[in-house]
Amino acid sequence: MPLSSAEQQTIKDMVAAASPDQRDSMRLDAEAALTQINNLTARRLLSQEENKVAERAIEILWCLEAIKDEVKNDAVKLKTHTNLAAAKYLSMSDEELKAALPRDFPSDHYGFEFDNATFVFADMPDFIFTSSKIFTLSKATGSRNLTVAGRGKYAGFKLFVSGDRRSWTCSAKDGAITAATGEAKKLAQVMEEKFGIKGMMRL
Repeated sequence: MPLSSAEQQTIKDMVAAASPDQRDSMRLDAEAALTQINNLTARRLLSQEENKVAERAIEILWCLEAIKDEVKNDAVKLKTHTNLAAAKYLSMSDEELKAALPRDFPSDHYGFEFDNATFVFADMPDFIFTSSKIFTLSKATGSRNLTVAGRGKYAGFKLFVSGDRRSWTCSAKDGAITAATGEAKKLAQVMEEKFGIKGMMRL
């Protein structure tokens, strides 16, 4: 009997909430279960419970692959958008930035607070971009840094780009109130593997 929609959703939620290490364990367990089931299939008909174990294992593997592909795609999009944002906005003066963001974003996708300008790309709603002034001995310089903070499924993820765009670092760690999601940790891992952007604690 196939898994019910409720059972499929439970597995999807479980995989989504897991850390990268937990997902690795899930993959190994699911693959081991399927190997055992395949060996049994060669000898006899499977019981109803054994069929259910196989269906759960297949669903877990499918969810793991779906998340992995999604995170990889988001990593490429995030790198592209961050490149564009850094190239376009980091060199702007306050006046230029205040004129540019209303042209480039809907009114509910950008904002200004003190010396910070925040904006969100419509196709990447889980990431908040913040352009901040660089301060030296309590005095603002003309340069800016760019920080990208994840939210939702990417809560806990942060990407930092220096004003000269030479230094890129990222992290995915637990905050004071909420823990970093499994997707946030996987995204940080992919950013390092694919683009060489190392974690802040590893520099």
